[in-house]
Amino acid sequence: MYAPEGDVNSKTYLLNLLAGISSLSYIGLEHNSLTTLPSELFGSHKQLKKLALNNNGFTSIPSGLFSSNTLLVSLDLQSNNIDYIPYGTFNRLANLTYLSLGENSLSYLSPDVFIGLSSLSSLSLSANSLTYISEEVFQELSSLSFLSLSNNNITTLTQGFFISLVNLESLYFNNNSLISIRQNLFDVPLPLRVLDLSYNYLKSVPLETFATPNKMEYWDFDGNCIDCSKVPAGAYCEQDSQTRCTGPEPYPSSGSGSGNLGVKLSPMFLLVIAAVMLHTVF
Repeated sequence: MYAPEGDVNSKTYLLNLLAGISSLSYIGLEHNSLTTLPSELFGSHKQLKKLALNNNGFTSIPSGLFSSNTLLVSLDLQSNNIDYIPYGTFNRLANLTYLSLGENSLSYLSPDVFIGLSSLSSLSLSANSLTYISEEVFQELSSLSFLSLSNNNITTLTQGFFISLVNLESLYFNNNSLISIRQNLFDVPLPLRVLDLSYNYLKSVPLETFATPNKMEYWDFDGNCIDCSKVPAGAYCEQDSQTRCTGPEPYPSSGSGSGNLGVKLSPMFLLVIAAVMLHTVF
């Protein structure tokens, strides 16, 4: 339905908009001009299972915003201007399986940022401003099967980076600034089926790093400085121009993330709310 006209960033307007409909299992507030979110906005929506806040313009997530939404299964925060995620943002979302934080302005992730997400199976952090991720960031994500870190500027993966990701099947690390891969990067065998390392600055790939290469369905080394005759059989590999063999360019000290993506598409504030059966799986 369409909400009445008003100031979409007014706290009163937003709270009144969702008042009296606490039985909802899905709320969609995507593609609007939201720049702030009241911390109590979803407090009465204890049955909420799917929440879409993508393509807006807010830069931060208020403390306690999702603390009442313990049944939440899917959370889309893509294409905003989020530059920091405070401690405890997701710590009550034990049922969450899908989280998208792609196309924001994140340059740092605290080691405890994903504490509590024991059921998470899909995580996107693509197209941010990340240059480094500590191995502790993923320590709670043993259920994760899909991870995208593409289109950042990460230069290294530390030993132990994947030690907790025992169920990881798809890893997208393309379009970063990775220079080398440690031989002991994967401390435990992973059930990897998809691996995209295209368009980095790799000069070699230690095949012993991958414990079960015969199980790979897709791997891509295009656009590196690799001798393609030495990559695993069946892998995509086409060497990029010589510029990739000289290493990455210095990364700018500041970035704009995807700040222009949170644009209001209509003079009306579009609110899509659909009540679904509580047993629906997203």
